[in-house]
Amino acid sequence: MDIWHFGMNGIGEGGEKVKNNVIKEYRLVHDNRIISYMIDFERQILQINTKGYDEEVIIRFQGLLAHAFENVLLNNIILEISQVTIECFLLEEANKLSEALKYGFPAIEVSNVKELEDYLKEKEYRVFYLAASLGMCGYIIAKEIILL
Repeated sequence: MDIWHFGMNGIGEGGEKVKNNVIKEYRLVHDNRIISYMIDFERQILQINTKGYDEEVIIRFQGLLAHAFENVLLNNIILEISQVTIECFLLEEANKLSEALKYGFPAIEVSNVKELEDYLKEKEYRVFYLAASLGMCGYIIAKEIILL
C-alpha cells in the first residue's frame, strides 16, 4: 500500500498524486490514539474508537464494502483521514487490486479494475485513507463516514 506515503504529507512515491486528489480531510481526529476497531459485516459498519487529548471520538464508516489495514500495533496514532477520488485510489492500488480481484476482493462481481471503478461510482461508494503518525494505516471503501 502506498497510503503511508500520503500520511507523510505527500513525501515519497505516489504521495503528491494522492494529495492532489483529496476531496475532504477529517482533521478532528488528528493525533487521536486508536483504542479499538470493530467490523459488523452484517450491518456493513466499520467503527474506529479513538481518544484525543480532551475527548473520545468514534469514527463510523457505514455502507462498508472493503478495507485494508497495515502496520496495526498496540499503540496507533492517526495523522489524518482523507476522502480521495476513486480514480486516484484505483491508480495507487491498481497492482494489488488486480491481484486481489482474482480472489474475490472486494466481495462483488467484477473481474478487473475498470469494472471495479464503474461499480464504485454507480453504487456511490467513497474511498477514505487512514494515514498514521504511528502504526495502523490503510483504506476504507464505504458509503459514508460519521464522526461521533
